[in-house]
This record gives sequence, structure tokens and C-alpha cells, in this order.
Amino acid sequence: MEEKNTIYDYFLVVAGAEFSEGFIKKLRKLNIGIKCIIFIWDKLETTSLSKSINAFDKIYTFDKKDAEIFNFNFLSSFYSDECKENIADYKEREYDLYYIGRLRSVARYYYIKSLFEYSRLLKLRFYLKLWVTDKTSKCLPVEYEESLVSYEKIDYIKNLDYVKKSRIVLELIHGNQTGLTLRAIESIATQTKLITTNKDIVNYDFYNSENILIIENEKDILNISRSFFEKPYKKLSIQIVEKYSVKGFIDTIFNGNF
Repeated sequence: MEEKNTIYDYFLVVAGAEFSEGFIKKLRKLNIGIKCIIFIWDKLETTSLSKSINAFDKIYTFDKKDAEIFNFNFLSSFYSDECKENIADYKEREYDLYYIGRLRSVARYYYIKSLFEYSRLLKLRFYLKLWVTDKTSKCLPVEYEESLVSYEKIDYIKNLDYVKKSRIVLELIHGNQTGLTLRAIESIATQTKLITTNKDIVNYDFYNSENILIIENEKDILNISRSFFEKPYKKLSIQIVEKYSVKGFIDTIFNGNF
């Protein structure tokens, strides 16, 4: 247990939740010279951080557009250590295609419905679910495919197990977001191929067209080549894989920034 009078050099926040300026001021008073750093893993407009953001000495964001607009530092998200645990045990993948995500709009339902129809057409092994709440159920059309809907939220570890069991996962970015979601980052560690709506992914060092397929809308799904499902995953270099780990993330932040 830390002593009560321990003085800290750094305070790092990794979240999209709000921190009051009063809290930061008290922290600085108790820890003279402390450097306060925040990493924002959501679009700033979707958080409540705008009032307290200037209380931090250094601000990082996962979104390139936000970095340009607000003069923040850009840094990609990272995958947890659990992503690489027992990965050797998942050589034989149970599913060809996997997706589970929050139902945010009618458009998202039709993305998944198109993928469902495509998967049945190609006789793929798939697991596709939309997590629906009472609030978001209004986004469902009058007639919908019941097997695609779940009212029970899946926990992170179980979701990660499904990712490791799958050859390909789907990433659907929200709104005008350009930052990578955890699905894209996790796929690096789990050696899983990716279908994504994020066009900016081509500008990342881990991009390989044999591993990553970009689509613009649900109509593109029906034009996906069967070969993308048949070709094996192209392994990335250890250096790139480690760059997006928790350790890589921490090293980037604290490597000569202050």
C-alpha cells in the first residue's frame, strides 16, 4: 500500500469521462510539479470533457481530425494484454465472420442484415449480433431478422474470445470518426482479418490489403470477393504488433515528452 505522503510525478487519464478542474487543481497542490496527461478514446464532441480539457498539460486523441481541429496530439488506441493470451490455442478458427456491436441507427441494422444474407449465400460460418436496448429498439425496422438481435450485453472477455475464434471481424465506425476502434487494434494482436468502413486505415503502418478490406456502404458487402475469406492472414512484424500494445502506448507517451 502506498504511503499517504507519496508524491506522484504523473497523472494519466485514459477515458472519455469528465474530470473537474477542481480535482486537477487539488491534485497539483498535493503533488508539486505533477504532469497531467489525458488520452481521449472518443470523438471530443461525444464526451463531456470540453470544460476540463485545458486543465491537462498534454492531451492525446485517437482521432486525427480532432487532433488537427483542437491542436491535440494524435496517438492510436491500444490493445489489452488479454488479446494475446493463449492466441496459439486459436489456430483453428470456429467462425469465418464475427460482429457484435451496439445498434446505433437503422443504417447499422441494414449493414448487418446485408452481411447476414451474404454469409448465408457463401455458406460462411458466422456470428452476427446487434446489442439492442429499450432506447435503441426504435432503430429496428418493423420487420427484422430476430437472430441478429440480442438484448443482453456481452462482456469484454467473452467478446474477445469470439474475436480469437474468428477469421474475420467487422468494424463499423460511428459518424465522422476517423480514429480506429478497438476492433481494428485488437485484430493486430489476435491475427484476425478486418472488414471496415474506416477509409483512413490505409494510412496506418499495419495496413495490408490482404488482411483489411474497406467498404463504403452495405451494398459493397455483396461485392466482397470470396477470396478475401479464403486467403490466410498475413502476419505482421513483431515491432508493429508491439507498437499497439499497452506497453507501446505507455512508452510513446513517456518517451521524452516532458
